[in-house]
Amino acid sequence: VGFLSDFIREDLVQNNKITKKEKENIICYNPLKCNEFMKLLIKKNDFNFVPLINLNNDEIINTLSKSKIYIDIGSHPGKDRLPREAALLGNCIITNLKGSAANSNDVSIPNEFKFKENYNNLEKINSKIRLIFNDYEKEFKKFDSYVKNITEEKDNFINQVKAIF
Repeated sequence: VGFLSDFIREDLVQNNKITKKEKENIICYNPLKCNEFMKLLIKKNDFNFVPLINLNNDEIINTLSKSKIYIDIGSHPGKDRLPREAALLGNCIITNLKGSAANSNDVSIPNEFKFKENYNNLEKINSKIRLIFNDYEKEFKKFDSYVKNITEEKDNFINQVKAIF
C-alpha cells in the first residue's frame, strides 16, 4: 500500500499569477470551521475579516485574490483545499496546530504561521497579521516552497497512482 494524495484544480494552478499591488489588508476565513478561538480572534480585533460563505467558486477566487491572509483555525482532518487554494492566490496562511496542521506533510507552511489556540497567543497572532499587512511581499515569499508543492500535486498524484497500481 502506498501514499495517495489529491491535487488542486488545474485552472488555479495555471492562473496563480497574482498582482501583489492589488492585494488588500483582508483576512479570509471559512466560517463553517470557525471555532470559539477564531470567534474570539475576530471579536478582539478591528482587522477586516471576510467570511467565505454563500459564494460560488468565482466569488471565492476573486475574494482570495484580493486578500493577503487566509486563517484556518479549526479542525484539520487532512490536506484542506481552501488553504492551498488561498496560497495559490497569494495569501499567507495562518493555522492552529490541530490535526493535520500539526504535521508538515499535510500543511507544509513555516511554523511561524502556526499557533496553539490559547488566549496568550492572540497578541502573537495579531502581531503576525500586522507584519504580513506591513511587509506582505517579504512574508509571502516564505510560502514559496508551499506554493511550489501545491503546483506539483497533480504530477505527484499521477506518480503515486502509477506506484500503487
